[in-house]
Amino acid sequence: VLALSNLRFTDPAHSGAVTATINWGDGSPVETVPLSGITLPVTALDTGMIEGRHQFGLPGKYTVTVTVTNGLSMTGRESFVATVADVAPTITFPSPIIQTPRVATNFVANFSDPAFPVGIRKETYTATIDWGDGSARSLGRVTVTPGAAGTPTVGTITGRHTYASHGNYPITVTLSDGQLTSRATVVAQDVAPVLTAGTNVKVNEGLKAAVSATFRDPGFGIRFASAYT
Repeated sequence: VLALSNLRFTDPAHSGAVTATINWGDGSPVETVPLSGITLPVTALDTGMIEGRHQFGLPGKYTVTVTVTNGLSMTGRESFVATVADVAPTITFPSPIIQTPRVATNFVANFSDPAFPVGIRKETYTATIDWGDGSARSLGRVTVTPGAAGTPTVGTITGRHTYASHGNYPITVTLSDGQLTSRATVVAQDVAPVLTAGTNVKVNEGLKAAVSATFRDPGFGIRFASAYT
């Protein structure tokens, strides 16, 4: 937000009534400064003051023009350049990522960016996903909900990948807004097998007992294990 609090003007005619406008130079409508934002000069030799606030939606250099008109319809105008820096998006993960071999893993990340469209101009977002298993990076699907002044632009990055083997894999997502890039990493965690013990057994001491159990691994179906003691 650009806050103007030290814009000064003089009115040698000391006409009393003064109006002011600010053209922020970014294509937004010219703003009429409210009376609360204008401090009138006490005498013809004093200076008045104008205050204004504006949120730029996109980075760049903007020529801001301030116009003051007194009660005699005499106008003064001055300009200056406001340089607006880009801010990289922020990436978050709404829930843990779980992976199972041979089963497709769904990836979801959220992002937020203080930028917002101005007219037909807007930032364009692209994303890539490194799955952490040595496979080629893939493009993430980016869905954007445009923001506005006071409301950030938000969106999601989604993708799908199938791992070949068990393990915990660091997934790194890279998001660009066309100028700056953000990166964030989340670990795709392996799913442990689910073991189901067999039925209770009775055996006389000194004899072998046959014990059986089953386990389920979502990536490899159902397997059986047996042990003897």
